[in-house]
Amino acid sequence: MNTRPLALIILVAATLVACTPEEPFIDSFDDGWRLLMTNAQGSLVVTDVPDQSATATVWSDAADSALHQLKRFRERVYLLHSQRPWIVIFDADTLRAVDTIDLGTASASSIAFANATTAFATIPSERAVKVIDLTVGSVARTISMPSRPMNIDANGNQLCVTLPDTNSVAIIDSRTMDVEAIVATSAVPWFVTADPANAVFCIVSMGAGKVTSGPPSAAAIQFLTATTRAISAPLELTTRGTTAVQLRPTGLIVTSTQLAFVSSTGGLMRIGTRSRNRVTTMQPDNITSLAYNEARAEILAQLGGSRTGLAVYNVNGDARTATVSVTSPATSALGIAR
Repeated sequence: MNTRPLALIILVAATLVACTPEEPFIDSFDDGWRLLMTNAQGSLVVTDVPDQSATATVWSDAADSALHQLKRFRERVYLLHSQRPWIVIFDADTLRAVDTIDLGTASASSIAFANATTAFATIPSERAVKVIDLTVGSVARTISMPSRPMNIDANGNQLCVTLPDTNSVAIIDSRTMDVEAIVATSAVPWFVTADPANAVFCIVSMGAGKVTSGPPSAAAIQFLTATTRAISAPLELTTRGTTAVQLRPTGLIVTSTQLAFVSSTGGLMRIGTRSRNRVTTMQPDNITSLAYNEARAEILAQLGGSRTGLAVYNVNGDARTATVSVTSPATSALGIAR
């Protein structure tokens, strides 16, 4: 038998192995990530998780009792200053400030992105939504609102704005830049988040007597179809030991698994965005702010009351996977790659 071909193959393979540079080891079980959060001291802070070995202040403006908000869009992180008319933009990788959008005379409370070049920011004190041209980082247009706008989110080319003073939401079409409809809601609509999978906006109403005057009424969640603008009947929000009238919502997120989570001083609640028929208490914790770490499918919740720290729950909300120590309560948070 002629063994020369086999020997040649072995010789070539050995040569290739000897000449191949050492490849980096990829650890697919690396659980490290970074928690980026604004806190009540007016700082933007980053912490390595889960080891919490390194915490650094990225940016700070302690001129007020801060309620800054964070929103990530593509490779940028947008910080909405709570007192100054600024939106500070950071690179999501380096966390360096790369630009500041000047809104004029008043601060924004919420921002949504209709496409790669256009953002919409609510300005409560001016009863307006400002359209921002992201290509140049400036305000391109102002849309007048019928009453004070609070929060905003986008679902395709439709944007939903909560109007807590008139118990309604406004629908803006990003193509016309106009208010196309006003839809009545439960009392004091505050939070809104889109669920693209079901083409709906999830709307959480505070109920009267919590951030507004008047006899107390029930906190509730409703679902508004983006295309037809039909809205569901209110589903009251309750936790174990807390009635819907007593309950004060503090945050709303929607996951990619078609689940809505509402935080409150009485606990964390879960509602299916497809079934929309039941509220389930997942955690009893007093939570003051809520965020979703989409890259890792985790829920980030700032604990309030006598408990301190930021709790990390799994995507179902039924198990806490970590607790991150904080020196000042987080007003908003994001999870980013290390």
